[in-house]
Amino acid sequence: MGQIPDWYGSTGDGWNAILTILHNELMKVCPEYEAAQVKEKFGSLRAYLDFPEGVSPAARNSAYELERKYEAFSQFTCEHCGKTGTNKANSHGWWSTLCDPCREVSDDYVAQKRAALKGNVTSARKENTTDSAPGVG
Repeated sequence: MGQIPDWYGSTGDGWNAILTILHNELMKVCPEYEAAQVKEKFGSLRAYLDFPEGVSPAARNSAYELERKYEAFSQFTCEHCGKTGTNKANSHGWWSTLCDPCREVSDDYVAQKRAALKGNVTSARKENTTDSAPGVG
C-alpha cells in the first residue's frame, strides 16, 4: 500500500503540493497511516486511508478530518498546474477542477481525440463495407 508519496503521479501534478501537505499533516497525527488509493473523483482529490491495528480512534478521526479538508481544498486547485481552479463538468458530464487556461487546453485535447476517433471509426466502417463477408465470394 504505502503512504501518499508512493501515489505521486496518480493525479495531476497540480495536486502534488496538496498531497505533500496532507502527508506531512498525517505524519503528525498518525505516522502509521497507509494510503490504500489516491485518485481524482468527480474533479476532486480522494485519498483512501487505512490504518494498522492499534491505531486509536482519535488518531483515525483526525486523519479522516485532514483527508476531508484537503479534498475540499482540491476543489479550488487546478489539478494540472496548481493555480486557482473551478470544479465543473464539461459538455460530456466529466467533472474536473482546472484553471481557465488548463481547461481550454483540456477541451481542445478532448476535441482533437474525439475528431481522431470519429475519423478512425468512419474509416473502419468504410473498410468493413467494402470487404465481403466470410464465405461470400
